[in-house]
Amino acid sequence: FVRERIMSNTTTTRRRPRAVAFSQFSELVFIPKDDKMECNKSYSTQERRRFRQELIREVQKLSRELNDTPAESITPEQLVRCVGIEVFVTQGLARHVAEKKRAHIDAVLSAQRLQREQCVCDIEKLSMVSRMGSQWARDRAETLGKGYSRILN
Repeated sequence: FVRERIMSNTTTTRRRPRAVAFSQFSELVFIPKDDKMECNKSYSTQERRRFRQELIREVQKLSRELNDTPAESITPEQLVRCVGIEVFVTQGLARHVAEKKRAHIDAVLSAQRLQREQCVCDIEKLSMVSRMGSQWARDRAETLGKGYSRILN
């Protein structure tokens, strides 16, 4: 807490602004828990490579399958297998999503850099920049969810 002395000789207390830092890159991988596995906190290079190879194989297999199937014949099971990897299955979407993510990251880092240069720490402003920059992802997720719901129900 920081104490300030105001002109009327009263003292007020306010919270010191917290430092906020964003990273340019992040990665999250979920795997089913196996009781035989030891509690490792990170993945080895070999494990990360295996995860990536499995993802690539699954995307390629599903892409070939969907390309060989008329749109009206795609089954709910095939659609369920697309959940989470739509961006890789749809031609050109992966590049578009990567560009949108990069623009979002750049906007947040730019706002943070500007605040640092101005000796300002406005967490709400950074939060707003982040929300605005990621609105497309929330809209896309909502659209996908509604689409899957309509098809599967």
